[in-house]
Amino acid sequence: MMRDRRKNIPWLDLTIGILVLLIIVVHPTSWAFSLGWLGRLLGFGEQVVKKAPHFALADILIWLAGALLLVRIVLLRDWRAFRLLPIASVVLSALAVLSMLYAQNKLTALADVIQFITYFIVLYLLFVNVLSTRDRLQLATQLWLAVGSIVAVWGMIHYLDLTRDAIEVSGPFANRNILSGYLAMLIPIAWGLMLTSRSPWTVAQSLVLAGLGFVVMLSGGPWLAAAAGILVVTTVRAPKLVPVLLAGLLLTVLVVFPFCRRDNAHVLAKSVYTYNETRTIEDETERTSQRYLRWQASLKFLTPTYFTQDGRAYHTELPTVSRAKHTRQLLLGVGIGNYESSIERFHGRMPKPNRNTVEPDTSNLYLVLAVTVGLPALAVFVWLLAGFFRRAAMGCRCARDPFLRGLLLGCIGALTSLAIVNVFTETLIRGSGPAMILIFALIASGTRLAERKPTVAE
Repeated sequence: MMRDRRKNIPWLDLTIGILVLLIIVVHPTSWAFSLGWLGRLLGFGEQVVKKAPHFALADILIWLAGALLLVRIVLLRDWRAFRLLPIASVVLSALAVLSMLYAQNKLTALADVIQFITYFIVLYLLFVNVLSTRDRLQLATQLWLAVGSIVAVWGMIHYLDLTRDAIEVSGPFANRNILSGYLAMLIPIAWGLMLTSRSPWTVAQSLVLAGLGFVVMLSGGPWLAAAAGILVVTTVRAPKLVPVLLAGLLLTVLVVFPFCRRDNAHVLAKSVYTYNETRTIEDETERTSQRYLRWQASLKFLTPTYFTQDGRAYHTELPTVSRAKHTRQLLLGVGIGNYESSIERFHGRMPKPNRNTVEPDTSNLYLVLAVTVGLPALAVFVWLLAGFFRRAAMGCRCARDPFLRGLLLGCIGALTSLAIVNVFTETLIRGSGPAMILIFALIASGTRLAERKPTVAE
């Protein structure tokens, strides 16, 4: 098998390995094709067809490689491969399936369930089974950094095109929020490798990636997340450099940004404002950021005592929900993939414009998980993040190989960024979802290698 050289199927191993590398290359994009044509072929109505699921090229490669991996496991009877799955990933996927039973729109729920299983089960198994040696791990990391550099350059091309609005500075993604979230996860990994590497090329590449990334990220939340990530990495590895890093970030905001072509400081701050002071807006209901209003609506729904014992809501403008049904919704959610259609009911008297003013991909992932899949699912996701954070810290502490130490150190920063990014945007979507799983796999594989080899690896 891939983790045991005494048992292998060379042509199958090579095919799976190539597919995994292709996944790393093609995953950073929001582009996907719709299955609406299949719905029309089956005679579904146009309203159903419009909500048909979309699949990216990476999704197809993941399932193809996953099928081959399953064939390999069966042929070699290597059931131990499944032991590499974190319990939290399995539980989270199971809760997603259960929530689908109560979803009003079963089609969108099914699409999201498939995405959960694709990422948390299939893709994770592929990564940890293939990236089982130091050479493979280093190749995958270098390839990802190269792809990330292309993404950053693509974003810079959009940044320099002043005919594009700030939200359209997106590189290969749909908007600035996905691009910024993606770079916020990648930059700390490059930073960790830079602080432990003796290679001038690695240092130069990491600095260029970080420099480009901090310029083209025009979403305030992910920008702060990336800054927090590299600050954690620097604090752990070189605490004496922390004042230098803080001074550099401060000078960037105060001196460099005001002279950038887009006045980054203003754009970043405006992206997280709660109130829009633009004079051209005539409708007062459009001035308050719908991002934060949705947070409040979500918290209303997630308050266990928001409904009285006799089943009536405290506020008559909110829908009437019995205590039993509300308790069930808190435990299993309103249905995965049904956040948009469910949370609107709990806006109550808060300002609500006549048109959709919510910037795409600005939902709080933690609240979305809690509302759609339930509070236990949110707890499991936090458990998953905490578990990988612990593994990365333990691996980094015992690693003697500079590459493994730098990689695990960078992953600690990436998890820090990820935890903050998910407050401002969702990473469980096409493009950034595979990147999150890759971070988990790098931690798992890197930690196993660091614990197995106390000296410089292979």
